[in-house]
Amino acid sequence: SDSCVDAEPGYYVPEQGSKMQIPSGRGHYVTGAKSTVVTPCPNGSYSLSNSSTSVDACSVSAPGFYTFSPLTFHSCPVGSFQPNPSQIDCILAEIGHYVSAPGSSDQTLCPNGSYTEADGSSSDADCSISAPGNYTTQAGDFSPCSPGTYQPSPDSDSCVDAEPGYYVPEQGSSMQLPCSEGFFQPDHSQSGCL
Repeated sequence: SDSCVDAEPGYYVPEQGSKMQIPSGRGHYVTGAKSTVVTPCPNGSYSLSNSSTSVDACSVSAPGFYTFSPLTFHSCPVGSFQPNPSQIDCILAEIGHYVSAPGSSDQTLCPNGSYTEADGSSSDADCSISAPGNYTTQAGDFSPCSPGTYQPSPDSDSCVDAEPGYYVPEQGSSMQLPCSEGFFQPDHSQSGCL
């Protein structure tokens, strides 16, 4: 054929020489035919369809947002997040994580070796205690437990030696492992079995 085919509503073609049209994608829409651009849904709203044709399709909350009444979207507050669209609430940052910006779709893991004491933390400054598998040094730093030792609890100032019959193969472990059948370990603080 000597002619090109127009992109359909809900689809776009961003460059010349394209072999196919591209759907608008979730969270976007394309109005009219022959479009070369895709338009994001207004802030806080989201479209669940992959080929929406108008802003009217942006009728659910976007990740990082929630809604409790139709077409009213609210960003998740600091200390909470929402990874999914079309939700009526947000999720508090879990222990060991924080969320420092409103409208977040994910939580951030505390820096290496640190931990939070409660859900809903809003800053890495809340990561003020040692995480399981770590201990707090006398200088106040966080350090991973050495192989042969472990720490199952947060906010500890030492690590626990692996018991006879158990081992801890890696640093930063929060539990000891039993020796497999046919193997044994008669000593404390070991990183393997015999």
